[in-house]
Amino acid sequence: KAMDRGESLGKGKRRFASQKAWGSAVVNQSDANLVVWLPPAAQREEAAPKPPPPPDVKGKKRKDEYYLAELAWEFWGPQASKKQFNASLVDGVYQTLKGSKFALRPVMALEYSQYLENYLWPNFGPEKASHSYLMSIVLMVNEKWRERVPPWEAFQSQPEHFSAFFQLLLDACLGELENSPSVAEHTFLLVFLIHCFNSLEVELIRQQVLCLVSLSIWTNLLPVSVCVCV
Repeated sequence: KAMDRGESLGKGKRRFASQKAWGSAVVNQSDANLVVWLPPAAQREEAAPKPPPPPDVKGKKRKDEYYLAELAWEFWGPQASKKQFNASLVDGVYQTLKGSKFALRPVMALEYSQYLENYLWPNFGPEKASHSYLMSIVLMVNEKWRERVPPWEAFQSQPEHFSAFFQLLLDACLGELENSPSVAEHTFLLVFLIHCFNSLEVELIRQQVLCLVSLSIWTNLLPVSVCVCV
């Protein structure tokens, strides 16, 4: 009777009472003497590998923002006590932005904390201007333009290193520095140059940008435009 009951449930497959607890036995069709034991369904589900959970993208962005806010509070915010400049901190901040694929909110948080005015530009020097340092200044200026905030005031208050900075910027655009910029970084550099060409009314910018204009362009300008530029 037990065999009849098992055969009636399907050819080649015999299930036993209390299948949830004991599982099932499957008879190999080519060899009737070979019986394969299958564990209960609940155990098979537990044993099956589970896919990894999706990354918490929003959580990571929040952590980046909190991390940058803590740095601003400690190193360059209005309430921060003056500390010795740390170049590795600039590299770490830039790697955080790069890891977030230059998300807008962390960049906005840095600009709002006056990262450029209180930390980057006051401590800038051509000899210690790394790739991260240069790109951090470029990102802050581009963000000021996006927010329609005056972007050149920090440079005008301390103009002595702007010529060296601009030359480093041009070398980076041409890929002549040690670290070649990525496609995204090239885009940021070109946007910065466009902003410079749109700011010829600022004397500090005009002195650097007009050196890039060829003589043929000068000769084809209207006299009124030449007077304004000069």
